[in-house]
Amino acid sequence: MKSLNAVIYSILFIALLLPSPLQAQQEDTPAVTGLSEWSIFLDPGHSQRQNMGLYNYSEAEKVLRVALALKDMLENQTDIGAVYITRTNDDVEVGLTQRTEMANATGADFYYSIHSDAGPPGVNSTLMLWGADGQGVEKFPRGGKKMGDIMDVDLTESMRIGRRGSRADSPFYGATTRTTPYLAVNRLTNMASVLSEAGFHTNPTQQMRNMNAEWKRLEAQSAFWSILAYHGLERPSVGIATGYITDVDDNAYINGATIEINGQSYTTDSFESLFNRYSSNPDALANGFYYLENLQPEGSYTMDVSAPGYYPESRQITLRNDFFTFTDVELVSSVPPAVVSTLPQSDADNFDRRELIQITFSRQVLASSLENQISFTPAVDFTYTLREGRYLEITAPDMDYDTQYSVTLGEGIEDLAGHTFDGNADGTEGESYTFVFKTGPQDTNPPVVTDAYPSSSNQAADRNTIISFTLDEPILRSSVTDETVTISSSDGSHVAELRTQVYTSGDLSVIQAFPAELLQPNTSYIATLQPGVTDLNDNMTSQAVELSFSTNNLDYEYDVIDNFNSGISGWWEPQQSGSTVGIVTEQTSRTSNTSITNPVTGSTGAMNMNYGWDPGNGAWLIRNYLPPGAPQNASVRVNRNQMLEVYLFGDGSENRFRFMLRDGSGQLEGSPWYQVDWIGWRKVRWDLSSVSAVGWVNGNGTVDGNAYTDSFQMTYTSGAATQGQFIVDDYRVVTAVMETSTDDMSVSLPGEVTLRNNYPNPFNPSTQIQFELPQAMPVQLHVYDITGRMVAQLADGNFTAGLHSVTFNAAGLSSGMYIYQLSTPEGRLSGKMMLVK
Repeated sequence: MKSLNAVIYSILFIALLLPSPLQAQQEDTPAVTGLSEWSIFLDPGHSQRQNMGLYNYSEAEKVLRVALALKDMLENQTDIGAVYITRTNDDVEVGLTQRTEMANATGADFYYSIHSDAGPPGVNSTLMLWGADGQGVEKFPRGGKKMGDIMDVDLTESMRIGRRGSRADSPFYGATTRTTPYLAVNRLTNMASVLSEAGFHTNPTQQMRNMNAEWKRLEAQSAFWSILAYHGLERPSVGIATGYITDVDDNAYINGATIEINGQSYTTDSFESLFNRYSSNPDALANGFYYLENLQPEGSYTMDVSAPGYYPESRQITLRNDFFTFTDVELVSSVPPAVVSTLPQSDADNFDRRELIQITFSRQVLASSLENQISFTPAVDFTYTLREGRYLEITAPDMDYDTQYSVTLGEGIEDLAGHTFDGNADGTEGESYTFVFKTGPQDTNPPVVTDAYPSSSNQAADRNTIISFTLDEPILRSSVTDETVTISSSDGSHVAELRTQVYTSGDLSVIQAFPAELLQPNTSYIATLQPGVTDLNDNMTSQAVELSFSTNNLDYEYDVIDNFNSGISGWWEPQQSGSTVGIVTEQTSRTSNTSITNPVTGSTGAMNMNYGWDPGNGAWLIRNYLPPGAPQNASVRVNRNQMLEVYLFGDGSENRFRFMLRDGSGQLEGSPWYQVDWIGWRKVRWDLSSVSAVGWVNGNGTVDGNAYTDSFQMTYTSGAATQGQFIVDDYRVVTAVMETSTDDMSVSLPGEVTLRNNYPNPFNPSTQIQFELPQAMPVQLHVYDITGRMVAQLADGNFTAGLHSVTFNAAGLSSGMYIYQLSTPEGRLSGKMMLVK
């Protein structure tokens, strides 16, 4: 039985081969003739709600409506031979191969694939891509380049955004050795073809325009004109007025503005009319876009613009005959300025007098009008700064401790339109505003250690482990030196040199110490935070704080995936992945960092994963994607017997991080989520041999074969910080090795202590481990997992001379690599064994 999609596809495919009923019945002479022998195949990219953009509006939904509008224009305004289209609704799913097969079956003369792009939130531009080999030689039949060159001008000027040009696809993607076009829509179609990227659905401004129905007509109108120019045909007379309505103060787009021209009116989108479908916040979205068509070209008109809370404006405009007539209007608010928020809030207690007092106005105010309009009771010296006309910052470091203050803003403060201050926000000018707060008591307590790492229960710390002491308040960096933290073995036989760093985040500081050499294996250590650490109020610690832990006996071999020393190229911006959801896009990005890097390796570069979460969204994911063709994925692979590791600088937010792999079966398998509850550097390690994968999208929870990186992922934890950053560095595949190891042969010590191979190997659930002693002696036989954690003690006592066999039963352990170690007075021997369940 055919699937529903297959049935729909078959019906659609047959329908596309039939003449358009609209064309067949057309009786009136069309406005444009000369296309009767030509046909076009329109491909609105993707299907259903694929390639989700910002605000839960998808690329697939948007481009479909552009295509339908273009189809309507071509069929109703020209004598075109035929217009075909891949889909006409949001329900059908049409795959990439289906699209090109459908097009080839129609025999259409041209293939136009309609898209929008994804990238950083600050980027917005057009791009046309036509089929060519790696040297830029256009495919046959030609025509894609010609159309792309025309669209590059028309679409860019219509959208009034930046451009990346009309480009040959293979060179654009760096595939300079290809002998065929890069994009499937260009490579697999047997007619001239071009693909357009009309702006970025990850750009907030652009995406709010994309939601508007008439904006999609504007894009379609531009493509319509390009098709006419492609054939050397004159465009019909144009009578379209369009533009943006903004606030003169801050250039914000205005919702619900009404534009009237010659008896026609248009009201810009508002929360009630459109944006409530995409946000629960009435003030979150705006585009200020208007679009009035069917006006008489070359006519002179009065354009009247009005909006609630603004003074009306009138403009005289003359409509162009050959293009859009753009008229942007700035409105002046009729509402006097008021206070939106203060920090501290009114009636707050325990305000730190060192902090900035922050006041936000509803509108821009004149900096000159603030003079003599700010006062403190009781009086205190202060300075202030006005940023961007709306954000007042007051510094008053001489305020007394444990004292109530009131701050008053006078009625003489004015906005740019001459309105005076509305202190009680009732819409009436001429009132002052006062808020009250109380400063906190003087801090006389020294910093206190609230957390330390590694924990005292850690008996298998790496030999280059990072030592951390977290303190309950910011500290003076100058009070910390490389001698502030010391470390020595419990018996005093080994003292290691350390390098220290201080990191402060919010109300906490962390002192981190990095060993300058590998610590001794299987050794108990005591790390000590020495007295003398000082806070910002000159309170100094007087007692030492000790931390004890033990090391494992492992060394590691590394295959570096990315050390970020050469930048972050290859990694996509989070918004480029359609899987990224629930973010505040302006706060979400990936950026290079050369100031906070991993001291353990001496790294010179790292990658910031900046996040901003929308806590009201309900679903949250940031996917920092590394595509298969990225250089970092060229050769390094990881399998189930290895570990994946990255150094992660945490912000203590409680938000979560994980690795995501694409395995040998093409399935997406991820690590468990790691909650980032620490500040500073820490290794995040996924031991694939003992920690099960979590299937994602098409994954099944098993890493098959050799896997490569799909992404780093982040998600929001309810109640955690909604904005911050994780920094990652030295991303690599790790294989653990013992100091002395054996894979397939017995080994001996000088005193003729011999460790034999275990048998069977691989095993399930038990195996025999044999060793031979030349004389009676004390023996320990331990088993470790690949992270160095001891999982079994098989022997600990005196043994006689001769051959001994010990059973290791792993019934309660997970599949993976294990290491057994024999310790005697003569030294240590170790071997590897594989548990396969």
